[in-house]
Amino acid sequence: MVNMGLHILIAIAICSSCMNLINKGSSFDDPCYDISTYQLIDTTAVYNLTEINGKPYLLNSRSDTVKISSLKKGLKFYKDGRVVEFDNKLSEKTSEGTYCINTKKAEMEFKLKHVQAGTFLSREKLSIKNNTIVAEVLPSPQTKGYSKTYIKNNH
Repeated sequence: MVNMGLHILIAIAICSSCMNLINKGSSFDDPCYDISTYQLIDTTAVYNLTEINGKPYLLNSRSDTVKISSLKKGLKFYKDGRVVEFDNKLSEKTSEGTYCINTKKAEMEFKLKHVQAGTFLSREKLSIKNNTIVAEVLPSPQTKGYSKTYIKNNH
């Protein structure tokens, strides 16, 4: 009976630590942002999506050509390590994630929902140069991987 209680206690401890990892919302090591972060990105600006896979257009489901800029998608970084990927307006966010940008690393990750796969983590490696961010979406069971280019909105 004591042995059974010990097993239950261990199972609870393991589940508790797993939930802490899930609730943390990010797999990045701390600290992920420092003074160098704000030399690389501007948390007061919006970065507009301008290209996908190096092209300023895409074909939609009806095979119409659509300019990427007309989609009005973008990124907004916050000083607390959050990043929002939005459609049209900042108030209509599509997904919220976390970023790790400093002199050693430049990455973002988003918790997304998939109809068949449930919740999954989408990771993106970033290349930042001046006012341009190129995000390489890493391959996963949900995507083969692709790149997105964002340019800082100076308005």
